[in-house]
Amino acid sequence: MGVIVRSFSLTMNTNQTQDILPSVTDPEATQQIERAFLSLDQAAAIIDCSRRFLEIRIEDGELKIFRPSKRLVRIKRSELDRWVDSYSAKAGGLA
Repeated sequence: MGVIVRSFSLTMNTNQTQDILPSVTDPEATQQIERAFLSLDQAAAIIDCSRRFLEIRIEDGELKIFRPSKRLVRIKRSELDRWVDSYSAKAGGLA
């Protein structure tokens, strides 16, 4: 019994492609894309602190991480926002 393989092609004109995928070299488009997971350095830059400060919060169990491998550590953006909001609430809403 033979295997039938069907192929198809999807054609788009240049304008349609640009509407779907922002240019990698376009800084405004790059800033609009938010990452779901952040490296420790990226998270530290967002809240203007040191990487070590975040590592201590992780060791203390205040901040949850995602560790897909032994060396790779990521923080969910929503977890970072939750953690920052919890400190804002403790300080009486002052951020």
